[in-house]
Amino acid sequence: MEAIVAEAVKDGQVPKTPDEAVFQVLPKTKFLSNVGLQSVAPKRNAKSAARIQELELELQAEKQGALDLRGTLDEQQVELHALKLLVAHSEDAMKQQKDQSEEKMKEQADEIASLKKGQEETNALLRRLLSLSIRLNLESRWYCYIFWCCDCLLGVAMWLYHFAFVGRSLAHDDL
Repeated sequence: MEAIVAEAVKDGQVPKTPDEAVFQVLPKTKFLSNVGLQSVAPKRNAKSAARIQELELELQAEKQGALDLRGTLDEQQVELHALKLLVAHSEDAMKQQKDQSEEKMKEQADEIASLKKGQEETNALLRRLLSLSIRLNLESRWYCYIFWCCDCLLGVAMWLYHFAFVGRSLAHDDL
């Protein structure tokens, strides 16, 4: 057994302990385990120890890389959730704006209908006045001309208002 310990020192390996030498001489006997000596794992040489340490460092680096990737993934999931909430909020705002635009368009259509009705009533009244003036034998062209001008001016004013109003309405349709 002393020779085994000395032999390891000559080869440049780590010297073997007395327990290792005993296990090498008596590897299969139960005597050693009965007396309480445990089997000792053989010592590794410097090359294999360095390789094991290198692999352990590589494994540690991979574990750290996996943790970093998990953190990045978690951050991206939080950002994705925030973006989804922003999109939902934007869609709600767009729907609300669309509803308001439709409501305004309906109000404008009602106002246009009211103005057309008023214009028709005014035209009817002017026609009655003209026909009344003819019946009363108002021969003066001056009165007829005034009524005719009023009718034309009222029509032009209504046309301009309608044009401006429809122009605004078309601008809202672009939204």
